[in-house]
Amino acid sequence: MTLEKAPSSWQLLKEYATVSPDKVVYIDYSENKSITAIQLVEEVKKFASQLAITGISEGDRCLIMIRQNFDFPIAFFACSYLGAIPVPLNVPKRNKELEKWERIAEDTKAACVITDISKVSHLQKITKDSEAFSEIPILFREEEKDDLPIAKEGHSDIAFLQYTSGSTGMPKGVIVGNSCVTANMEAMRQHLDMSDKSVIGMWLPYYHDMGLISGFLLSVYAKAQLVFMKPLDFMMSPIKWAEMICRYGVTHSPGPNFAFEMLAGKLEKEYENNGNRKNYSLSSMRCAFCGSEPVNLKTVLRFIKIAVKFDMNPIAMRAGYGLAENSLIAGGYRVKDLEDKDSWLCVSRKKLAENIIEITDSGYVSDFDEFSNDDDTDGVYFVGSGHDVPNHQMTVRDHDGNVIHEDYKIGTIYISGPSVALGYWEKENLTREVFQIENGYRTFNTGDIGFWGGNHEIFITGRQKEMLIINGKNYYPSDLEDIIYGLDDAFEKNGCACFSFVANDKEHLGLVAEISRMATKTPKYEEWAKEIRLAVLKNCGLKIDMIIFLKPRSIPRTTSGKLQRTYLKKCCETGKWHGLLFSSNADRTRTISKPNTLTECRVFMKEILKENSGVELVPEEYGIPFAELGVTSVMCTAMSADIEVAIDVNIQPQIFYTYNTVNSVAEYIMEEISQNEKISQKDMSDEELMKQLELEIGGV
Repeated sequence: MTLEKAPSSWQLLKEYATVSPDKVVYIDYSENKSITAIQLVEEVKKFASQLAITGISEGDRCLIMIRQNFDFPIAFFACSYLGAIPVPLNVPKRNKELEKWERIAEDTKAACVITDISKVSHLQKITKDSEAFSEIPILFREEEKDDLPIAKEGHSDIAFLQYTSGSTGMPKGVIVGNSCVTANMEAMRQHLDMSDKSVIGMWLPYYHDMGLISGFLLSVYAKAQLVFMKPLDFMMSPIKWAEMICRYGVTHSPGPNFAFEMLAGKLEKEYENNGNRKNYSLSSMRCAFCGSEPVNLKTVLRFIKIAVKFDMNPIAMRAGYGLAENSLIAGGYRVKDLEDKDSWLCVSRKKLAENIIEITDSGYVSDFDEFSNDDDTDGVYFVGSGHDVPNHQMTVRDHDGNVIHEDYKIGTIYISGPSVALGYWEKENLTREVFQIENGYRTFNTGDIGFWGGNHEIFITGRQKEMLIINGKNYYPSDLEDIIYGLDDAFEKNGCACFSFVANDKEHLGLVAEISRMATKTPKYEEWAKEIRLAVLKNCGLKIDMIIFLKPRSIPRTTSGKLQRTYLKKCCETGKWHGLLFSSNADRTRTISKPNTLTECRVFMKEILKENSGVELVPEEYGIPFAELGVTSVMCTAMSADIEVAIDVNIQPQIFYTYNTVNSVAEYIMEEISQNEKISQKDMSDEELMKQLELEIGGV
């Protein structure tokens, strides 16, 4: 399929409405609303006319910042209708965070911001002092304007721009052409065995490539149905994912590793407390696709073990591999082929450190009840990411770019095929560096490290060269490093490196910073560490678990001056650092197991906050709202679980939005403890009365 002949998103929607006009294409689970294909087409036409009279036309870049509801697909398809280029983005919460959006606005030379009516005043308020947004109109869908002349259809070869999730620095806009996304959706349709009978269940945000392509767009391409909810609804109550699957007979539902971990925990609790497993049935599931971040074997096995008690076929759990530069999916297991099972391998940790794959154990994830070797201290476990999707090819190559044909040989992963993106927006040099043409197809050097297994399955062993994948989102290390450079003159420029590392089977974020010689004379290590953690938390919603301060020029670099982050990861795992000055860990240091007074409860809550965010407050800061600190929904969920385990008080994650400081949460917890004690005392009194009654009537 050539670029010029590839249908646009709007053309795909029109075809859907022609074939099945009255079929419900989208169901908004959060708001209990639905829309048919023909209704969606009519709303798109109306909004395209509204955009057209404001001057939006072919080639214009339109920043879409909308709540997750029907306004998003209407806006997206309206842009496609006009030949404008949609740029899906999340809604900034406050003007302090606006830098990323400002840079994207400048990078794209955006013609407008499209939002929904509920967010207009919010966006106007936070952008009013922004030079980047000073001349960019904020547009929204006005339902009463339905008598406008029909707009002329336009065309663009570009389907949309997918920007990375970096919070500062210059985000990179992946150019996804119509031909790219159409080819990728066709590959998914075949590989995941999708049809017009399929029902996709989605909570991932529309501005995430998995949420956009495998949700809002794939449902239209495959003439299937999409049921979606707001991401925050899932984060606040993960069991809603299971409710949605059960209620609508969802057949395909993707999510990152952490989401399956969260849902597994909720299903386990539901099964244990209720016993009636028929409250939710997952029997309709044909593909629970786990991707977007590294797949953890223990998470997958934990999820399958509980999901089968809710009627899910264990073979439905499918791991895969993809990235925005290939539109989305690059590898996975064939859903229709029940013999194509997800594999796992255990390899020697020592040999892996030498880039040698020595297999010590292996199996299939669907045989979850046979797994027992998870205590091997030398073992590193990998879950397979499947095979090439149709009409695409992954290759593993050595440092010189030569293809490695042998199995179990580590190298860099390249992807070739029609789904490979057209490059990075306005970044020709970077595009030439990582994209090339081979055998008539675009080829992308992913920078990911991996190897082929014995059944032509790809196994990913490392991260992308320039990307951290945490909680299902992509972060370029340079983005985080830019935050640090501007904090204090004590930090050496180009002397800061972020990296991820694994400890206790969990992904952690580490940071190394070189300290100037002048600053080492009057060091303020703890103060600097807190400053760094607060800045990264506020800007990115990420916890930095380990901060290492080094002498100048101690970070290993290549001959061209590039930071060697892979080497830093090994240093972190071995504990051996060159030029070490100070190490700051955010490990658990809880001093109070169960508070008895309000003062103790404040300290308890401060320590819970530190464990999950990395930031330790002093008493004078106990009144700072969690939102100002940058505490995320994921962190709120983790804090509620920690509190419940520690003191047996049920704290729902949404409590932290009402009681949003250490002080207020501490007061709330003490009230709950007090109420529980009163109930316990009453129960004891009743029990004593019963004993007295038994004695009086002649009981034993």
